[in-house]
Amino acid sequence: MKPRSATLRVGHGDLRVFFDELNDALDALEAHDAEEYGRLAGAMRAWLARSRRLNEEAELYRWRKRGEPAKYNSFCRKEAVENPVIEVEVTADPPGNPRVLWISFLAFSLGFAVWGMFSALAPFLIKWYAFSPTQVLVLAAMEPFFAAAVSIPLGILTDKFGGRTVFTLLLLSLTIILFSGLFAEGYYSFLLLGSLLGLGGAAFVVGNAHVSSWYPESKQGTALGIFAVGNIGITVGMMAVTLLVTRVLNGPDGWRLIFPIFAVCTLLMALVYWLFTSDSPYKQHHGESLREIVAVYRSGVVVWLVAYLYWVAFGTLTFFASAMPTSPRCWWSASPSPGRWAAGWPTISMP
Repeated sequence: MKPRSATLRVGHGDLRVFFDELNDALDALEAHDAEEYGRLAGAMRAWLARSRRLNEEAELYRWRKRGEPAKYNSFCRKEAVENPVIEVEVTADPPGNPRVLWISFLAFSLGFAVWGMFSALAPFLIKWYAFSPTQVLVLAAMEPFFAAAVSIPLGILTDKFGGRTVFTLLLLSLTIILFSGLFAEGYYSFLLLGSLLGLGGAAFVVGNAHVSSWYPESKQGTALGIFAVGNIGITVGMMAVTLLVTRVLNGPDGWRLIFPIFAVCTLLMALVYWLFTSDSPYKQHHGESLREIVAVYRSGVVVWLVAYLYWVAFGTLTFFASAMPTSPRCWWSASPSPGRWAAGWPTISMP
């Protein structure tokens, strides 16, 4: 008895159709004479499985090159369910996202501008509220202290929920805090307000993680270097506060309008960030537990060494930026107006 024939078609290079029909032909051969064709069928099926896999990997490569992460990740998730034994690469090399980079840069600059507000206000608070130099220096120091305290939690949340969500919520939180500045009275209320405004400094951590998720390792240095230029925001913020207080919002009462002015800016930036940025589909940690994410801090000495070097370098910048607006007035009785240029100088002079 002759085995029934099977037509093998390869249409338009569709290897999947060929594999399926060849598999059907082997089924027909096994049904005709299992003893004769069993061994051949097993060998052919092993070859088919390998060939099908190579074809799928080639298709995955094409999706990656064409920048179609949705198709790529959809297949990977399906493959992980259907073939749990087979390891599947769930992430592809990100192509970069200039829109996320530049919007993150602007949001980071604004966050740093808010971060330096009380440093610029320090000389005026000495005059209007009779605060001592020590009091205003502590007040100015609370912003970077709070920013450092919340940086690690915000970095973990960014890995877990994505930069778009976390950065938007951070900007909205700054909006609420800034509006509350209209009602602050007394040293301790200013101390609390200044501490909470330290969230603006933590914008660096969130934006850094968001930008890096969109760029391959070969381009992350350039992308993060452009993003880090947002440090200039602390200079712009200090100079803007001083200019507004001395030339526009005169007096111990009018200066409070600085808070709603900055609040409107952070609110608009939050809307822009939510509407015009997106989370990278290439590096997601949604399926990872908090313990798995935090494990990076136990990965070796280098993590903490880099943190120490950053603390030394950026801590020096923060110290001078916080102290310079107050020091000329306390030591040399300089007026606040010239101090606005000194306020920006430390940031500009640092590499």
